[in-house]
Amino acid sequence: MVLTGLTGWAIQSAFNAKEQTEKVQNQEILALSQSSKLYHLLNKDSLDALIEAIKAGVKVKQGAGKIPLETRMLSVGMLQQAIYPQTIGENIQEHIQEKNRLEGHQNSVWDVAFSPDGQTIASGSWDNTIKLWSREGKLLHTLSGHQDLVSSVAFSPDGQTIASGSWDKTIKFWSQEGKLLHTLEDHQDWVRSVVFSPDGQTIASGSDDGTIKLWSREGKLLHTLSGHQGVVFSVAFSPDGQTIASGSDDGTIKLWSREGKLLHTLSGHQGVVFSVAFSPDGQTIASGSDDGTIKLWSREGKLLHTLSGHQGVVFSVAFSPDG
Repeated sequence: MVLTGLTGWAIQSAFNAKEQTEKVQNQEILALSQSSKLYHLLNKDSLDALIEAIKAGVKVKQGAGKIPLETRMLSVGMLQQAIYPQTIGENIQEHIQEKNRLEGHQNSVWDVAFSPDGQTIASGSWDNTIKLWSREGKLLHTLSGHQDLVSSVAFSPDGQTIASGSWDKTIKFWSQEGKLLHTLEDHQDWVRSVVFSPDGQTIASGSDDGTIKLWSREGKLLHTLSGHQGVVFSVAFSPDGQTIASGSDDGTIKLWSREGKLLHTLSGHQGVVFSVAFSPDGQTIASGSDDGTIKLWSREGKLLHTLSGHQGVVFSVAFSPDG
């Protein structure tokens, strides 16, 4: 009876995990399709519209028939709209003008980051590697060592170190020349996000194990921040480096001191919080959620505004340089 119960529990857990993965895949495709539509409507950059539509199409293919029909049709429609001109007689080249192409990964690219001086690009991929590229598109180095997809990459403020987070549960530090410096192994599940503090001396990582961990640049674990009841999708430092914000699929944002003390819990979203960001002056936090809203909060945890209008998941938020 005990064995039967455990087996049933294991099967149900596996089913729930699979169902959640399919839900996230569907949300990602919807977000990419909506992003492509927005670029197209704004006519700001037709290449961006095409790129977002292609990303959505790739994820539909990876879904292996598990993606709902309406989502697949939306993806196809956005791809067609991005490729074909809307006015008879217009040339496709007038809509799509390729600026650059960085080719070399063997699978989907999960995250990209620019170095502080803007001269180097780091890309993390499902092929388990990080690649460093020049701004002109030349491949500089391939960083191999992770055993699973690379979900997050970040440059240190001085541009000399790259941090990578992976679904192999580790964070790795690399030199700009591609040398492995440290491997950090304390998370118990996938690493979703890595970020450097403004002074470059502390690295924060968010994980599916529900924790945020703070590390020294030498790879020493400084603090473990526990309190979320689900996956930590996003972490961000305030501009002064004294506060960390974290967003989770428990629907909350938490604010922590650099010493690991919980300062505030920000509740109000009705779904997963995928992204958090501080304003340049550090006084406002923005959060994006799969409830379709962006919320703005004070540093003291007060809800300031709810921005509604999206028809799908908000995967990423950012402030303009002037705040």
